[in-house]
Formats: sequence, C-alpha cells, structure tokens
Amino acid sequence: MLRGQHIQFSAWTRADSLSARRELWNGVKVVLDLEDSAGNRYQPQLDWPLAVAQWDWTYVLKRYRIPANLSKASIGLGLEKVSGTVSFDSIRIDRIAPAFAPAREKPRSVAFRFGLRGAMVESRVLDSIGLPVLLKKWGANVLRWQFNPSWPRDSGLLDSRFFEDLDANMNRLDSVVRIVRPTGARILLDFHGMGRQAFHDSRAQERIVEAWERIARRYRDVPEVWGYDLLNEPDERSWKPGLLLWDELADSIGLAIRRVDRRKILVVQPADFGEAKAFVWQKPLGWKRGYDLDPVVYSFHFYAPGELTHQGVFDQFPMGPRYPGLIAGEIWNKERLRIAMRPALEFQRRYHVGIFVGEFACVRWAPDGSTQRWMRDAIELFEEAGWDWTYHAFREWQGWDLERGQSRGDTSKVDHPAGGVVREYFRRNHP
Repeated sequence: MLRGQHIQFSAWTRADSLSARRELWNGVKVVLDLEDSAGNRYQPQLDWPLAVAQWDWTYVLKRYRIPANLSKASIGLGLEKVSGTVSFDSIRIDRIAPAFAPAREKPRSVAFRFGLRGAMVESRVLDSIGLPVLLKKWGANVLRWQFNPSWPRDSGLLDSRFFEDLDANMNRLDSVVRIVRPTGARILLDFHGMGRQAFHDSRAQERIVEAWERIARRYRDVPEVWGYDLLNEPDERSWKPGLLLWDELADSIGLAIRRVDRRKILVVQPADFGEAKAFVWQKPLGWKRGYDLDPVVYSFHFYAPGELTHQGVFDQFPMGPRYPGLIAGEIWNKERLRIAMRPALEFQRRYHVGIFVGEFACVRWAPDGSTQRWMRDAIELFEEAGWDWTYHAFREWQGWDLERGQSRGDTSKVDHPAGGVVREYFRRNHP
C-alpha cells in the first residue's frame, strides 16, 4: 500500500512537433491523480522542457508523499492543449524507504547554533554602498552570497567558459571580503542557479566537483568565508541513469573540499528544491560511503504556502491570500508553519546537526499586513528551534525588497514593516 508513503514517480518520454504551450502547465502530461477520503485532490506531475518542440528519449523523476488517507488514485498520460506526438515508456512508481542512518549518540542539550542572522544577496547588486547598509545599519552578521558562475550567461556548468566565469566571480568575492572584514560578519558561499544543470550530464558533475575544490583552495584560510553551500535547491528532474544522484554527488563534492580544507562548514540542502519535506529522504553527508566530512550543517528553504508567499509572481498563484487564514483550502497559521518545518526539526534531532534556513520570504504586497505577520511567525519558529537564517533577499528582485512599499505598484524607497521585523531580530546579533 502507498498510503502515507514517500514515492519516486518517473517516466521516459519522446516528443515531436509539439505546438506552443498556452500556459506553463500545458503540454506533455504524466500526472498522478490522487483523491483523499475528505475529497481533496492532488495532481503531482512530471516536468518537461519549456519552449521545446521536440526531444529524444528523456528521463524525469519526481518525489512525492502520498496522502495517508488516500482513497482513489490513477495515472494520466497525454497532451494538454497542444498538438504533436509523444511516446511514453517505463512509467514507474517506486516506494522510497526512509533514509535513516544510525542516530548520533549525543545529548540534544548540546547547542549547535552559530548565532547567524542575515540575508541572501545577489552578487551583481551589492557593492561598497549597499553592503554597509545591510551589515552596519540593519545589523546582519552573515551574507548568503549568490556565487553564480553562469552570469552573465545562462549556460553555467554547461558553458565552455565556466571556469573563466568562476575566476571572475572569485575576484569579485575578494572585494566583498575586504568590505565585510571590518564588520566581523561572515559569508556563506551559495553555489546558485545550477541546481538542475548539475544533473544534466557527467561533465557538469565533474565540473561542479572541480569548482568546489578550486573555491576551497582559494578561501580555506579566509576567516570571513564561514562555509560552503554546495548546491542551491538541488533538482534531480533531469537526472539520467549513469549519473550521480544528489546524495552521491554531495559526497563527492564534500570529499573534494575536505582534501584541501578540513575546517570550513559544509552546508547541504536536500534534493527536491531544498524544501523541508525532503529531509525524510535526505541521507547525512558521507554516511552512505563511510566518509567523515564534518563539520556539516543542513539547510532548507521556506516559502510555504506558495499560494501566499508567491501570489502575483506565478500565474497559478493569483493575488489575494491573507495570512493567517484559509489558503488553498487549508488554514495556515503559525502552527501550520511549524508542521511544514517539522521534517527539518526531526532530522536535526535524530542526527544532532545544525540547521541553516538559507532562504525564506513572502512577497511584499501580500494584503493587510500578511507579509510581516508571516515573516514574524517564521522567524519566531526558527529562533525557537535554534536555527541560523538568511532571509531572501536584500536589494535583489523588487518583489522581495523590504525597502519598498506594501502594494505591488509601489516601488518607491520606503521602510516596509516586514523590514522592521527582520531588523528587530538582527539586533540580537549585537547584544
């Protein structure tokens, strides 16, 4: 029986002469149609290339938790609001056993917090003017720095100039280190924008391992660099047989780093976009191969529920949801947020590891003060659990910018109330 089980849903497809999609969710469909005993429907589906009219045999997988009260289930195959030809093969549903390693025998009373509260920053945005605002005026003591070697191109790990871009980014980071040094703040390097590319082919996987070894060699003796966030939101959907899955690739990256740097913190997000729910199948780094890669901290990103935090960002999330309140047929409040975070807390307690919340945010235009209420509840839960955190994001995309107004059209420079919530907790960095 699959009720309440974690599954891996996968298929091979081949497509030809597909017409353009009307909406992002149209196109080739391999979808589970699930209904629980209360009549709620769930339709997890596999994702295929956007804006592509044809592809040869391609493998895609998705991990999902089946409702415990499942009453009906079926699989749908076909084309939705597009024309063309598609072939399907090897459609599978496999149950995933919990990825438990033996629990660490350490008392839970031992603290595993570093006292870090800060923000994610985009490497092209901040400079000698913006950084001091965040670090001195706001009081952040950590930057989660988007280390994105793909910019200004989008091909990233697949680009022949990848290592040239990597060197340019490290040169830029050197200047950031000089700005940060007098403040005493720390930097977490975030390997950003390549969560899916890392599972494209073996060359991409070899490059990411080599890249981290180069980064570690350059920054192992730089105290301002606190840790290495190995891959932002790992996305195994493009994985193919013969490649490493994320737990194996993360082990390989960790081993490469530990050859040159035994001290810096390694930060690991679970596969499936770094969401808290994915901790149920996350293996501790190095456990499968017997490697000792400590010190390691585990990380997740928190945007639940997406219908609230991303309203007006994606077409499927229209404007309107308020927090706390009824959102997508469910009451969302602080206790519901706690439930959404629970897999991370259970992982922390089982293995006695630190947790770093690398991203969390709610769009600044969520109505009637919802943004600041959601932010406060989320931060209070992080603090209660003893987690370090960086909110998303300081002076990046205007939708997350807490120095702009509370309505979608108000992009003037003002002090958003949610910014006040963040700064209130930043003050704990400087008692």
